[in-house]
Amino acid sequence: MYQVIDYNYYTKKVIIRDDELGWQEIDYKPTYYKLDDNGEFFTLDGKRVSPTHEMDKTQPTKFYEIDIPTETNALVDIYKESDDTPKWHNVVFLDIECEIGGLSLIHI
Repeated sequence: MYQVIDYNYYTKKVIIRDDELGWQEIDYKPTYYKLDDNGEFFTLDGKRVSPTHEMDKTQPTKFYEIDIPTETNALVDIYKESDDTPKWHNVVFLDIECEIGGLSLIHI
């Protein structure tokens, strides 16, 4: 699982530190979804879209997921099959019990 991620917009590379693989530099272009009558995916509002790596900035209303940060897109693409937590995370369970004194729940 990743620990640190950065995206270089000039070189189009993701620099990522994974707790198992260490530092990596990956060529990455974010995935956007373009409105397409024959698209393979459906949006929440029922429209069909197709994935693309190129976005036309003059028509932003025809694309979905253009407002998601590139780092988030990269993490979804790289780790979409994994639901593991990082090895350095500690799982802690807290059991907090509270008592409220002096309150009566009976109304007369």
